[in-house]
Amino acid sequence: MASVLQDKAAYLALHPELRQALSEAELRSIEPALEKISNLLVFEKLAGGRLPTETKSESFEFTSYEFSQGGKRMKLGSPRNAPEYKMEEKQHDVTLTRPFEMQVTLVTQLQWLLVMGENPSNFKTGGQVIKINGRDIEINPDRPVEQVSWDDVQKYIQKLNAADPHYNYRLPTEAEWEYSVRAGTDTPYSYGSDPGELCAYGWHKANSGNQTHDVASLKPNAKGLYDMHGNVQEWVQDWWEIDHSPYAVDPIGPSQGRHGVVRGGDWNDDARRLRSACRVSRGHDLQLNFVGFRLVRTAR
Repeated sequence: MASVLQDKAAYLALHPELRQALSEAELRSIEPALEKISNLLVFEKLAGGRLPTETKSESFEFTSYEFSQGGKRMKLGSPRNAPEYKMEEKQHDVTLTRPFEMQVTLVTQLQWLLVMGENPSNFKTGGQVIKINGRDIEINPDRPVEQVSWDDVQKYIQKLNAADPHYNYRLPTEAEWEYSVRAGTDTPYSYGSDPGELCAYGWHKANSGNQTHDVASLKPNAKGLYDMHGNVQEWVQDWWEIDHSPYAVDPIGPSQGRHGVVRGGDWNDDARRLRSACRVSRGHDLQLNFVGFRLVRTAR
């Protein structure tokens, strides 16, 4: 039954004008499958048909966040008495009111290749060779793309938005990212407080072998998001500011600045840098083999 629903969803995604011929009950049965594969269909279109290699389906999935009237108020950052507290993690209140969908995994090397026609990643050796536009390009398809600057990511987003008529893509704000990693927790990590459990959730210095790993290889957080701790640091949309306002609604950060922000920690970090509240500033032009990203999307 599930495969039939997915086939119907795929057909409707390619022919959205046919939705009006379905009953409300039929649409409700199709919609979850349609949403689950909608991003995959965009990348198949970019590939000119089917994807050029097998890849993890999770990398094309998004988790939805919707808020009741008045929004969701929460505390972000760390209390002063928290272990490893840094002054840039000062606890503050935020309310989110606007719905968004967060990518379940980091953007992969395959996804970057299909949009941009190249693979800038350092950790691509030992993978496979894919021919794109007459060129042989080496990739590890399910590893996160890295060595991409914030500026590079904006070009990727622009091209992806041009390819998908149904969604607008962007980087998450800092507030959206931290709300998503916490998944309702107020502990140092999304799963709790014990750094000894981190190897089950995030690739870092203790378990990475000094390299990135395929996305969705370890446990997700309670909202089903993978690699929110470790593997590669993640660009967010905001400019860096060392101190947040005590309270803000749908904050987007300063209007300008000198540096951007990365969150989440990476394959070469110790456990303290993978905490949910940890923040690091980076220049927007830096291309580093421990920095990548994931996207959020909203319906057009």
